[in-house]
Amino acid sequence: MVRIETDLIVAEDGTATIKIQVPPEVAPGEHKAIIQIDGQSSQQTAPSKITFSAHDVGPWPEGLTFSRDQIYDDDGR
Repeated sequence: MVRIETDLIVAEDGTATIKIQVPPEVAPGEHKAIIQIDGQSSQQTAPSKITFSAHDVGPWPEGLTFSRDQIYDDDGR
């Protein structure tokens, strides 16, 4: 099996034409090829960073615990 990576542009009508140069070890003739679209458009902009504001609420109260019994109910949820 030979792995070939290339870029393609999908038109508005959902079609794309692909022309690739295969390595010399691929013999002429009919071959089965699988195309996998990674879901990421190379033209998409990177998502903006999310910034969280930090609010100092002081130290945890003395003796504060979050045991499993306090977090989950009888059904384990």
